[in-house]
Amino acid sequence: MGIPWTSVFWQNLGGKYVFTCPLGGDDFEVTTRIRRPLEGQDHASWGRQFHFDTITSEYDEFCEPVRRVVQLAAKTGGTQEFPLFSGPRLQSIVSHGSIALIGDASHPLSGAFGAGAGFALEDTYTLSKTLDWAWNKGKGLGEALKLYDNIRSPHYEKLYNELDWYGKVGAEVAAEGLSVDEEIKERVKRISSGRGTWMYEYDIQKIVEQALKATLA
Repeated sequence: MGIPWTSVFWQNLGGKYVFTCPLGGDDFEVTTRIRRPLEGQDHASWGRQFHFDTITSEYDEFCEPVRRVVQLAAKTGGTQEFPLFSGPRLQSIVSHGSIALIGDASHPLSGAFGAGAGFALEDTYTLSKTLDWAWNKGKGLGEALKLYDNIRSPHYEKLYNELDWYGKVGAEVAAEGLSVDEEIKERVKRISSGRGTWMYEYDIQKIVEQALKATLA
């Protein structure tokens, strides 16, 4: 069929893509994304049955192998829809001095960096360390959560800034009037400058250790 035996994102414009991933044997996972207006949408918190064949024409501009795999996926049935919707950007991930947000609750980014599980583990690790620090120092819950917030909220602010930069790059390229292939190529080229690699090199253990040492100063 022409689909590589590896995970591939087949990109298009307007946030539209098709993701194909081999699962073993002749089985593939096929995930597609398409943007819809927010007005009138019934957001589901988890997957729900969806008739994929109603939107296969939306992928007609993709290459032949992708069109074929999309049509095949529509015929197999069992398709589910996962409406993505993000929340507001949070200035603080602690509320009322007693509630800490972790995982997706602390960074409603709609999977922008493909590292949500890693961010959640970083949150959990940080929270466990600040709670342990507060317990051993005879401090209250509020102090533990304040330290947790001081470590993680600035990190998420930097991630939001990266999203803004990606959006700016996309808008600039879109305004140049390039063909679809050239626009995608140029977008990938510009956002592959290495600017965002810091988030994957971020060492939460060192960051937490530095924050704990700073409390002794």
